Amino acid sequence: MTLPTGLRRALPLLVLAWTMSACCPTRQLRFDSPEEALASWQSQLCHDEIEAEYVCLAHDLKLAMGGFPTYVGARHRLLADHAFAAAYLKYGDLVERDHERVELGADHVRFEYVSSGQSFALGFQREAWIVAQFDDGRAEMQRRLTRPLRELAGVSGPRQWLDLPSDFLNDDQRAHLATLRLEHRWKIGSVDGLLDTGANTSEPQL
Repeated sequence: MTLPTGLRRALPLLVLAWTMSACCPTRQLRFDSPEEALASWQSQLCHDEIEAEYVCLAHDLKLAMGGFPTYVGARHRLLADHAFAAAYLKYGDLVERDHERVELGADHVRFEYVSSGQSFALGFQREAWIVAQFDDGRAEMQRRLTRPLRELAGVSGPRQWLDLPSDFLNDDQRAHLATLRLEHRWKIGSVDGLLDTGANTSEPQL
């Protein structure tokens, strides 16, 4: 029996998906590097933890997609329609798989892959976040910042300064502030075949 060309190309990936589907990695949510962001997203994909997958996406990608419901539909279509996505995105380890790392400035990186003559790429975006912890047991607060960290903190002579959003803490929260932490978080900024160019651009559910 002769298999159609498309099925012959997809067969190795489908076999990979079948053999690896029983050994999903431990779920994680870590964003210190593009590699950790990718491993986090893949670990959630493998377990079908869609809300946690969405946490791994950059704000700009969420905005371009129009929010969580659009992502749910788009990821289902991607996994159903693309053999590479069904196998390597959900079950393979793309951090370890051979790829070209393309630096696109201080805050953007792209990983480019080639499989069975077909190319595939994922983009990553570095975001700035602020985390506040309190001394009275209340839950910590965190917020994505719209400016890079290098523009928010600095040193002027013996003094250090930090430019925070004016509405981040109210007077009561300031009175109980224990620690204030600025950090970078790498998030998934693009996935080939995921974004529907027809999606709306209203503020997404974050």
